[in-house]
Amino acid sequence: MKLPTAMKPVLLGVVSGALAMAIAGFGFVGWKTGTNAVQMAKNQVSKALITAMVPFCVAKAHLDQDAGTMAKFRVESSSYARTKITQAAG
Repeated sequence: MKLPTAMKPVLLGVVSGALAMAIAGFGFVGWKTGTNAVQMAKNQVSKALITAMVPFCVAKAHLDQDAGTMAKFRVESSSYARTKITQAAG
């Protein structure tokens, strides 16, 4: 199949335009890939969860009758022991 001679510049323009748009979009405009967008969403959810839970946790810690639990929590080195103390505290 023979293409007209005028099609070569048109096709080169389309390809170079698409390439330029991709470079400009991802590099300067702020387009994100799906994986990057998912990671950004997870970060936002994590920050929102921390923001929402900190006041509750602080209030609960102030109401704790056994302040020694928190002191023990700070001293424990293994994450398993800290998890066990947290679960026992409620």
